[in-house]
Amino acid sequence: MENQIQIRPIDIRRDMDAIAEMIDVAFSGELAVQGTDIRTEVRMIKKLVPLISILQRFSETFRHVFDGFIFEDQGKTIALVNISRTAPKSKRWEIGNVATHPEYRRKGLARKLVTQVIEHARRHGAEACTLEVRTVNTPAYELYRDLGFTHYDSINELKLENLPDVEPLPAREFSVRPMKLSEWEPRYQLALREIPADVQAFMPINQEEYRIGQIEKVFEPIAKRAQKMDTYRWAFEMDGQLVGYVSLSARRVTKVTHNLVLRAAPEHHAALIEPMLSLALSKLKTYPKNNTIIAVRSSYQEFLSVLERYGFVVYDEMHRLGLKLNNNAQER
Repeated sequence: MENQIQIRPIDIRRDMDAIAEMIDVAFSGELAVQGTDIRTEVRMIKKLVPLISILQRFSETFRHVFDGFIFEDQGKTIALVNISRTAPKSKRWEIGNVATHPEYRRKGLARKLVTQVIEHARRHGAEACTLEVRTVNTPAYELYRDLGFTHYDSINELKLENLPDVEPLPAREFSVRPMKLSEWEPRYQLALREIPADVQAFMPINQEEYRIGQIEKVFEPIAKRAQKMDTYRWAFEMDGQLVGYVSLSARRVTKVTHNLVLRAAPEHHAALIEPMLSLALSKLKTYPKNNTIIAVRSSYQEFLSVLERYGFVVYDEMHRLGLKLNNNAQER
């Protein structure tokens, strides 16, 4: 009965299995296409939950990494939503995993959950909330637009199922070197050049979302061990300035995905895409044959063409939506 459905905040210490089950049920098709076993991911993440729970009490960095709400029907999780602050001092919060069990859809639960997390973020001083929605999910898109969200960007998500036999191509006029996590400022400066002006006009780039604190430096190797992950970062520079950046998260276990990030100043796309991509793919030869996932802005056609030439295929298209709160509330 509808009056038995109750809403409560997420508690990561007790809810991880229920969250995994809910996501698996709600997004089974998308996860299968991507090549991700959510239960495998959650088993590894659960190893970090005791540490995260402690850090949430003492560190601003981790205080709002896994906020959200759950709808339950007689103790059974039937819908959920996550929200997290994008950085410790950021005024932007990101909504994710708006999931409803198929048997409970079209009851207004998603609207109530999204409204709840928006108000939660507002109470903690948020000035904007963002989310991503699949282009084919028209009901969700219309729901978010009805709640006041603006469609400000679109991305393509691509996967590589069969790793090609490639060696790193020369970058010629660029110098290439390993890059540390702590080198956040050059990545921030590159983002100012790389992200289109119309996107920045709606959602300005916040330096705080790139800044790396001491606790994050300490936490990263712990998280990598728990998730059986190796992370590689390379800087591509010209005249001492960062013009391209590669981040590769390679997993040492199966049933999960490798994740690749490529960023380059638009005027250097033609010269940088293949050297960056070939360097990353050559590193994956010794890892399990998992799918490799990358997200690229839909307007970057040259970028997409090179990826497709190497065997990547678009498996999803996403709209990015944002809601400006214009809120002067202080966190309490």
